[in-house]
Amino acid sequence: MAESLNVFQNVHFDEMVSKSDIHTYLPYGSSNYGLSDEIRILIQSQDLITATYDSFLYIEGKIERKADDRLKTCHLTNNFASFLFEEIRYELGGQRVDVCRNPGITSALKGYVSYTSSESRVLSHLGWSPKNVEPLQVEYTKTGDNARYFSVCIPLKHVFGMMEDYRQVIVNMKQELILIRSRSDTDCYSGEADATIQLNKIQWKVPHLTLSDDAKLNLFERINKNSAINIPFRQWELYELPALKQAPMDIWPIKTSTQLEKPRWVIVAFQKNKKFSKSEKSGQF
Repeated sequence: MAESLNVFQNVHFDEMVSKSDIHTYLPYGSSNYGLSDEIRILIQSQDLITATYDSFLYIEGKIERKADDRLKTCHLTNNFASFLFEEIRYELGGQRVDVCRNPGITSALKGYVSYTSSESRVLSHLGWSPKNVEPLQVEYTKTGDNARYFSVCIPLKHVFGMMEDYRQVIVNMKQELILIRSRSDTDCYSGEADATIQLNKIQWKVPHLTLSDDAKLNLFERINKNSAINIPFRQWELYELPALKQAPMDIWPIKTSTQLEKPRWVIVAFQKNKKFSKSEKSGQF
């Protein structure tokens, strides 16, 4: 209330960031993005200030039905882009910071309980459509009767708790993103036809910041003093129980954890015969 009474205060301009642009990083090594392949994308330069929390994966590919199944239906499912991978890891300075196993299931469960209807509409470029309305899932161009091309963007905050909670820049550190392709792409689509998904392009797009001289001097002065930088965030962990006992009660021991790392909440979901089944939608529970 006191601040609102100070009508004579000077106008404050925030000029700490003088420039911001997005840089594209490509996987190194093989350009083959087949099933079960490991894909690594590296930010090697040690003289960068990046807003990694706002970075995203850009993916181009195509889904193609077999020639015999041309007249059968085949549609991409909700959150299909996350189901393309079995695991996604983020490493900082050579140390593993955050990992998301089975990102399709993990991000879907978190999204169902936390995204508002407006946020769901914004994430249509990801292939996120909780109501499974196909036009909202992905924009694709139909080329012939057999193949459809798609392009999607996966914000890293959709799969990593760190990118959602830790909204600070990363200064002068090597960063690496490791993607493990799924064993099967059946969870990415549903329908009567047998289909194959081929990824043609994977890019990691990361915002770079250029600071003003004053802001840069203040930042590096603290860094040169070897001040500790804490990275607090909430990590999402997925545990799967293959089968339930035919009994009115079941005890499922999951893990032991320290007081600091104890779970803040638990999401429990059930599904039946949906994993690696083209006739079912694996993102539904």
